[in-house]
Amino acid sequence: YKKSCALGNLSACHNVGVAYENGRNGVGRDYAEAATWYMQAAERAFLPSQFNLAALYANAHITSLDNREGLKWFLIAQKSAAQCADKPLCKWILSDEPGHRGRLEAQLSPAERREARQQAEQWRPTR
Repeated sequence: YKKSCALGNLSACHNVGVAYENGRNGVGRDYAEAATWYMQAAERAFLPSQFNLAALYANAHITSLDNREGLKWFLIAQKSAAQCADKPLCKWILSDEPGHRGRLEAQLSPAERREARQQAEQWRPTR
């Protein structure tokens, strides 16, 4: 997966992140490493990685980082999911059954929430 990711395969980048998040495929559990791999795909508009990155923040797995970033990624994921609202993954992200958005917002002041929303609105994917 790492080689495929290096060649631009976003699913491969995501799968490396999943492996590190869950401690599978010969790697130990490492949430920071998972976030690094998810970020590679999330920055290039890969919806599952955007959501998983936000979930790492919401579940306090990467607490050393700013939770505004987590809320930003969650809002970006929901905006992306709105484009495919008829598909199961997109419906699930939009419904936010796990309550990620609420957990992230609860950790931020109103000003920080506004800042995260502004960052999400200004975000553009890299190519």
